[in-house]
Amino acid sequence: MDSVNGQTGEVKLTAVDVGAQAKATADAAGVVADPASFPGIDPTGASDSTKGLQDALLATPDGGQLQIPGGTYRVDGNLSIPSGRSLKIIGYGATLVHSGNVPLLTASGEYGAPVGLSNLRVEDVTFGSGASAPVSRFTTTNNPGWRAGDVLKIVSDDAIPESRAGSGGNQSRLGEFAVVHAVDGKTTTLAAPLRESYSTNVRLVTVSEQTVALEGMTFDTTDAGVSNSLGVTIHLMRLREPIIRNVRIRRASSIALQLSSCFGYSVTNCLVDGVTENLPNGQLGYGVLDNGSAFGRINGGLFRRVRHAYTDDSPRIAANSAAGGYGRTYGTQVVGAVATMTFNNAWDTHHSSESVQFISCAAVGGIPQGDQGFAAFGLRGKNHRVIGCLSIDMESGVTVFSEGASGLSYGHTVSDLLVRRATSAAILVNLNGDQHPDARQRSGQMSVRAADVIAEDCRRLLYSVNGTVRLANAEFIPPVGKSKIEYNGITNRNSFIDARNILLDYTRNTAGVPQPFLAVSTDNSWSPGRQETVLDGVRVRSTASVRSRVSRPFIGGSHMINARGVEFNETFTVLPGDRHDSSLIEWRCNSDPGQPSQDLNSAYFYLGNAELIQDPMTRVRQSPNPSVIVKVNPTSQNYTATKFVNGYIRGQIVTFYIQDLVSGSWTISRDATPGVLLYGTNSRTLRKNDQLQVVWDGASWREIA
Repeated sequence: MDSVNGQTGEVKLTAVDVGAQAKATADAAGVVADPASFPGIDPTGASDSTKGLQDALLATPDGGQLQIPGGTYRVDGNLSIPSGRSLKIIGYGATLVHSGNVPLLTASGEYGAPVGLSNLRVEDVTFGSGASAPVSRFTTTNNPGWRAGDVLKIVSDDAIPESRAGSGGNQSRLGEFAVVHAVDGKTTTLAAPLRESYSTNVRLVTVSEQTVALEGMTFDTTDAGVSNSLGVTIHLMRLREPIIRNVRIRRASSIALQLSSCFGYSVTNCLVDGVTENLPNGQLGYGVLDNGSAFGRINGGLFRRVRHAYTDDSPRIAANSAAGGYGRTYGTQVVGAVATMTFNNAWDTHHSSESVQFISCAAVGGIPQGDQGFAAFGLRGKNHRVIGCLSIDMESGVTVFSEGASGLSYGHTVSDLLVRRATSAAILVNLNGDQHPDARQRSGQMSVRAADVIAEDCRRLLYSVNGTVRLANAEFIPPVGKSKIEYNGITNRNSFIDARNILLDYTRNTAGVPQPFLAVSTDNSWSPGRQETVLDGVRVRSTASVRSRVSRPFIGGSHMINARGVEFNETFTVLPGDRHDSSLIEWRCNSDPGQPSQDLNSAYFYLGNAELIQDPMTRVRQSPNPSVIVKVNPTSQNYTATKFVNGYIRGQIVTFYIQDLVSGSWTISRDATPGVLLYGTNSRTLRKNDQLQVVWDGASWREIA
């Protein structure tokens, strides 16, 4: 080498010569929070370290890293990461203890000044690849300062439709994050269509790139501090992709982690050992609270002794407020996390949120301390998903519900769910209670779609009030049971339930009241006031013990049922049981292997006494079988049918035959029996061994010659 930067001979290299950072810059980028550099830091915990640690934060430049050495640090005040500064804090072995009266650690990003927009629309755009897709576009008064890839937040003063009601003019209001695809003069094209519909005071702000990473620290609260109201351990606001990794929170006084209006946060392998729940004192008991953030992700972690391991909400704010308070939580994923010893719903959503996903999560052992009722997964809002999850020793596995006074909940999906020892139901739908604006009205939206559900040692498989539910591929195995306790497969009150490929296995149940299908009646204060159930491919397994405690599998005369492929391994005293007159039920007895054959089915009926007079077709037409045989037993009496009600299935053939060894008769007459047309005669009287065959032609029961 002839020269270095134009120097020859013996050359002394500098940082500039080799492209390295200057020492002052490098030292600032890697700041260590030690007492020698920052007076006031006390790693023994004997004195307050707030000022020294805050000085260390202020000394860490944008993009730099602050290391907090091992030790215990008392923090009586608030540590605040400077606005506009992105940095990383690492503190393996460090424990920060605070009093709980103010947030221990906060970081706030900056939003740009509000910009008005107009002509917000959705258009199909053709891209360079030749493919087209719908995107949102809008116009601004001036050429904007943003560019492709920037993140914006669009907000308006419209209320979030599904949210619970506010008060005093405060509401949860619409807003969402959007990514810029292109800018052409005053026209901005976004990377996708906006989800919401905006109309009132629509505006946007730019989202800065400020972020924060926290790693390896332990946070704690003093014995006195855990009773302070509204205490937050870590509160991150208006940040881009903040990261919290390998952090432990031993005790918190209200909220362990709060993320407000953040875009794409990540919380990984964090432990929360306990958060105080005392609602009258303003202590919420939340592990993670997501306030209007988007695309957050919680990976792993253990949360115990909390009200909710995760929950979300959108603040109630006045019109024309700052943009950070707008918008619903959207697209959060909670993956592989465990909650145990929770005081309410372990994994929870509120009415304003949308598309939160719980994937491979578990909830084990609930403790209802402040409220009665808790679920592994409590779903309010819309379009949430529970996938591959586990619930053990909770009141319910999944609860889809609306709050008493307001709010909507619909569009949820549950798949691959295992529920053990639920004291209420594996899936509970409880909507539109008596104080709700839509009180006692069935939801007009699909409440929940559930598939591949196993409910073992649970009191109920599905209990729905005012819901619309689809359930497929489910197994219900109730426990041995306790006296007087009901063990219901499917319970319906003012709901529409579509259930397919269902096993209700009562063979282990030896005590209590087993009820495979229960309809709870409703009066005219309910809308529509009907219990409607569609069944396709259902098997009910029972024992002599079960049949001694319940006489029929279908219970409740208000139940409107359309069922095919219903099987019973044993006969009940009454088959199939209670149902509304409009029901259609195809059923049969099909014994378990090795057991005596059972041949009862919905294609065969037995009629006698009053049924021969009043209406012999009321039960018969409830069979969807194309051909039905009816055994008639008039005993020694002479009966005349007074009515044949209309059939349900055109082309259905019904054959009546008189039981032998009887002396009575049964008469069908054109004059006395409306609804029947006889062939070649006005009246036909049947005696033992006689037969009559009729077909429903859409208008009458017509005798077949």
